[in-house]
Amino acid sequence: MDESKTDRESNRPDLDVIGHGLDHLVEGGIYSVLANQYGKGDFVLAKVVHLNPGVVHVVIFPPSFKHRPGSAELSHLSLAFDGGLNEARDRHVAMTRKLFSLIRPVYVRDEPISDNDLAGFRRWSLMPEKEILEAPTYIEPEANRGVYKRIFLFCGLPFGLLQGIYHYCRDGLVPGVCAFIFGFAIFGAGMVVTQHLAVQKRTRKNKSDLALPQGVTASLSSCPSPSPSPSPSASAFQVAEVEINQGFGDTFALCQQAIRTVKNCRVLEEDFSGGTVEGRVGFSLTSEGEQIVLTSYVIGPEQTGVVIASMPRAGGEVDLGKNFDNVARIVSHLKTACK
Repeated sequence: MDESKTDRESNRPDLDVIGHGLDHLVEGGIYSVLANQYGKGDFVLAKVVHLNPGVVHVVIFPPSFKHRPGSAELSHLSLAFDGGLNEARDRHVAMTRKLFSLIRPVYVRDEPISDNDLAGFRRWSLMPEKEILEAPTYIEPEANRGVYKRIFLFCGLPFGLLQGIYHYCRDGLVPGVCAFIFGFAIFGAGMVVTQHLAVQKRTRKNKSDLALPQGVTASLSSCPSPSPSPSPSASAFQVAEVEINQGFGDTFALCQQAIRTVKNCRVLEEDFSGGTVEGRVGFSLTSEGEQIVLTSYVIGPEQTGVVIASMPRAGGEVDLGKNFDNVARIVSHLKTACK
């Protein structure tokens, strides 16, 4: 191992100094992600810093970061997850489930690399020098089995407890236990069936829009399988990737148009330098409202990727397929605009 590389590795930043003295953190690679703060979901600016295999850092920037301050002004709030990205992705720590669906790691070869590489600088452009060995190209959707289990528990358990307590106070222990069991099972199962049927209905409605024109490739979380009849994801959190054979500027303009095709969606922010477009759908009789974010990144010359995500504003598990419909509508617009 050469001496210069040894010196660089000895200066590798650790968790305590993330956000201080790292000017590259204010340059690109910054993404808008959903964090659970004060019991309410909201978007924050964040960046993944993949220092070495087995450690993933998440740097969260303060709201003032949108004005692109220098490194001295950055907050040093950060999170560290032991294990690789896939392990961290599976953990139900605040925001990880949403965050790691939007942001993917960069792996560099085990050869002399720059200080920016050591600090986890994000390079989305695939350089001819092959500085990026691997960048996962597909977002694995959440299996319906896990989704239905959460819906069953989170909806059925509170209802069962209320029924059990009521009948226990009124009729005694045995009626209370029976009311809890039946209320839990029936209401939980009912909400699972309701979510499943709603997503299936919206899937049939959008099925005709999923054909890809020339110049666009897409990977929709609700259609992960190449089989003739894929099972759509019933998750309230929906994410899709679209690859468009246009430059970054043209693609970003398409994203600005696409988010406005969602009914009652109010655009909150359009950040060209960060490649993000954010919107919010208001509350309705059948929906608690949704947060939508489109993230654009450069793949190569005249080749741009877009990650589309839609999720409930309050983090609920039952959305009656509304987030699936939002993502499908945006993907459809991007595909149609490229025909």
